[in-house]
Amino acid sequence: MEKGFSVGWRIRTTAEFRRIYAARQRIIGRYYLLYYRENEIKHSRLGVVASKRNVRKAVWRNRVRRVVKETFRIRKKDLPAFDIVVVAKASSVEADNKELYECINKLFTQLERQSKRSSSV
Repeated sequence: MEKGFSVGWRIRTTAEFRRIYAARQRIIGRYYLLYYRENEIKHSRLGVVASKRNVRKAVWRNRVRRVVKETFRIRKKDLPAFDIVVVAKASSVEADNKELYECINKLFTQLERQSKRSSSV
């Protein structure tokens, strides 16, 4: 299993983020919003947004991002070929790591279900 979060798995440019937001497909969780869009490559890619406006302190922003990246790293082989942007809500500051992991896992599971539903139609 890969340990890192290499460039090929990341969403990097502003244009890519805008394209995903413009697709207007999202799943809302307690601590995160998950935006997604099908991509042309064979694997999923991830972008994480934890803004100063929502998550004030750098330590908190880093923790929120770290949880998302780690969960993605573990589950990326099971996820459908989507570009995924995860946005941290202000409420994520109050959650402990276990709650954050549960929330992001739930969102990824919903994304998998949604992908299966849309591919069978």
